[in-house]
Amino acid sequence: MKATETNDVMRLLKIIHIQIEECVNTLMEQYELTAAQGDILGYILENGNSKMNSTVIHKQLHLSRATVSALIKKLRVKGFLEFEGNPNDDRQKQIIVTEKARQVEQELEYNFRKMQESLFQNISQQEIEVMDDVLKRMFENLQRKTRKENAT
Repeated sequence: MKATETNDVMRLLKIIHIQIEECVNTLMEQYELTAAQGDILGYILENGNSKMNSTVIHKQLHLSRATVSALIKKLRVKGFLEFEGNPNDDRQKQIIVTEKARQVEQELEYNFRKMQESLFQNISQQEIEVMDDVLKRMFENLQRKTRKENAT
């Protein structure tokens, strides 16, 4: 692949990311949330049967600890989350979803499903699977590069 083609792919990935974030920000406005806050809340709701802490979110979503902490605090201030002490570790607080978050959970799921349908319109299941595989390999390549750079 030529350098110009890889540059085009990288630029297109960035543009798609920005447009998705704009769409999600628009969807989240009615809840007075940002796309980033919605992403955190969605992850917590998806995994809501287990008590969660910020370290799990940081690792699973590949966000910095500071970013996760700031987003969780904003969600708490807006009434979507609460904190509870962790009986096993006084330093770590468990994140609890509030009734307010549970009330909007189905709406959020519906809106995200609709957005995904629009995004993947006219794309076959096979193409989605290939794209998923390619993106995962790209991510793994970046992870290897980062680990290698951190080791030196």
